[in-house]
Amino acid sequence: MVAAFEGAKSRVAAQADFHRAVSLGVTGFPTLLAVDGDRVAALAHGHATAEEVDRRLAALRTH
Repeated sequence: MVAAFEGAKSRVAAQADFHRAVSLGVTGFPTLLAVDGDRVAALAHGHATAEEVDRRLAALRTH
């Protein structure tokens, strides 16, 4: 099973995922993003309460 993660195909896929994350503005883990078409907004970097996430989502709806 470990061999599946060590192959070139897995390495290329992981690299593509990291590049995608960077292009979306991810700078750490965990990150929660709201994606609406081409628009991407960070809802949380690191720990956030449900109330904080709800407040940020509500703010996105008003813009």
